[in-house]
Amino acid sequence: MPAPIAALALLDGLRRPGARTLLWDHARLLGPMGTLGEESDRRRLMADLLDDAFVPLASALVAGGLHHGRPATLRVTSPVGSSESSLAAGSLRTMDLPPGVTARVEIEARDPVMVGVRARHVAMDLTGGLAGMLVDGRETPLRLHERADRRRAQLDGWERGLWAGLEP
Repeated sequence: MPAPIAALALLDGLRRPGARTLLWDHARLLGPMGTLGEESDRRRLMADLLDDAFVPLASALVAGGLHHGRPATLRVTSPVGSSESSLAAGSLRTMDLPPGVTARVEIEARDPVMVGVRARHVAMDLTGGLAGMLVDGRETPLRLHERADRRRAQLDGWERGLWAGLEP
């Protein structure tokens, strides 16, 4: 499964506005670590293994409270480059941010946007992963069309830009 699709599956399960880093437990260590009786032992082991056992899948920015027809401005500045684009209600896309590269991400909006805090201007640092950075402006909770044909088109629109080789 491509990294962006795996990251989207995690993101759809979490569905909370805010910024987060999504990690892949490729060595499948979290289950056995959960059997350790002492939380301090689990935390120490997690700190020791964090860089080797968990692969950064993506950083994700889920923006709540966006209004149709009134997009916010999204600015991303990193050593790789800078970009400015719109963050529209209902949108979902990936942005190129290589693993380990940290970017300054800023959102400016006329109306307050929810990204962990509700504000018109928010700035944060996010680090890239295998799928780069996911920027999600869809509703929370997700609302799917009732008609099957429109629901299929909606899901296809969300996933299209995340599969390699398909045009967004």
